[in-house]
Amino acid sequence: GTKKDPLKLKAIFCRQRTNNEQLFVRPCGVICSRATMYHHEAMSNVLILFEKMFSLPRARKPQHMIYDSNCNALREV
Repeated sequence: GTKKDPLKLKAIFCRQRTNNEQLFVRPCGVICSRATMYHHEAMSNVLILFEKMFSLPRARKPQHMIYDSNCNALREV
């Protein structure tokens, strides 16, 4: 059998550069949530944030989600 490598922890003592800030905004202009993307703005990461935000008990889930590259969203779901 193959032997799996143990998980190695790595300390980061320098500044991490961010890729962007993701904002979830309601049509009325209220910011619902914010997240910092440190590496890439992958659609799968945006959908994970969306699920986390609306997985709260009694959270009002939107009927629609608009994103700048929404054509890739259906592939990821």
